[in-house]
Amino acid sequence: MSTGISSWSNPAEITAIYPFPGTEWLLVIAGFVFWIWWHVKQIREENRALEEAAEYHRRHGVRKTMEENVARSVSDAPAGSHSSASGVNPVEE
Repeated sequence: MSTGISSWSNPAEITAIYPFPGTEWLLVIAGFVFWIWWHVKQIREENRALEEAAEYHRRHGVRKTMEENVARSVSDAPAGSHSSASGVNPVEE
């Protein structure tokens, strides 16, 4: 891709030297549409994940949910760590 400029002797005559000049408005519109689409997609995905978590919580109760979360965080802890990342230890009964 070439700019078509062979001499820099008269810089006042030089206009845009980047590809596709004049399409900035189209790129701004495309970026705005993508931005809105991404936000809508994120909101839907987060709502779905929260609904699944709430349904799981309703079915299994607080205690089992907390025990599984603590067990998961302990298993993800670095070697040698004796507590979960949040500092909460599982409750023994």
